[in-house]
Amino acid sequence: GLIVETLAGPLVNGAWVDNKTFKEEWGSLVIAIDPELLVDREEFKKNASDLVDRVKESRRKDDINPIRLPGEHARTLYMQAKNSGFVEVEDTSLAQL
Repeated sequence: GLIVETLAGPLVNGAWVDNKTFKEEWGSLVIAIDPELLVDREEFKKNASDLVDRVKESRRKDDINPIRLPGEHARTLYMQAKNSGFVEVEDTSLAQL
């Protein structure tokens, strides 16, 4: 987290955590890496998949609170809504609508 904060804050002269001198200057940094410069693309995909599997399996005994990757929960909710034809809306949001 500290590395990401450093890359998207001080490195690009943007704001960072608890730096009150920047009001609306949050930084962004985009880095594009071609994996084939370092490793065969298929080998990279295989190794990255293995890494994800190992992280997710590290809490396998606790099926109540599984490890989720960013976007997995949203994807599950999307598929449920798509299949059922209904979107769940919180009561407070519905009242405001």
